[in-house]
Amino acid sequence: MPRSNGRLETLGSEPVARAFVWVDGSEPELWVDPQASGYRDLFDVFARTRLGLAGRPASGFNIDHVFPKTAGALDGLTHVRLMAIGAVSNQSAGRTLERAMAGRARAAQERREAIRQQGDTPREPKPIRHATFMTLGKATGFAAWEHLPDSSDPKANRALVQALFAHLAACGIHADFPAIEQDLTAHTLTRIH
Repeated sequence: MPRSNGRLETLGSEPVARAFVWVDGSEPELWVDPQASGYRDLFDVFARTRLGLAGRPASGFNIDHVFPKTAGALDGLTHVRLMAIGAVSNQSAGRTLERAMAGRARAAQERREAIRQQGDTPREPKPIRHATFMTLGKATGFAAWEHLPDSSDPKANRALVQALFAHLAACGIHADFPAIEQDLTAHTLTRIH
């Protein structure tokens, strides 16, 4: 982990390769193998042992990976953060943004395999993915992912990106350089439609 102020702890008797808890101050985070089955059960253990809850929320939330598990697995990530995410936001992102991200990851994996078959060494994916403004939106309840513009023009994404950044600002999350970050996010959306 690139954060030096925290520490890795086990989740009960689970092997670290399957799940671990990252503790930074008083905020524990559950990280799981994106290919692990039973991840909701892992969250139940985390909720009981680390959050003082009876288990996962009964309604209104989905237990899900902050970074899409399919894209994470295809990109070779060993762990992805798991959270209780508002159901409407999670499902909105899942049927649009995350579906497109998984398709992009599949295409990248196919390109890497084709390069290997030609005897060359492909560029491997990043071992660590940091949160983007899009994943922060998912985690904080942004539910306007009705569709992604089918365009290679970042201007087509401008209204959606402005709504995302307004939502994040209302949640207390502010970009250091809003105009630049919005432009970058609008451009990123052109690559995953």
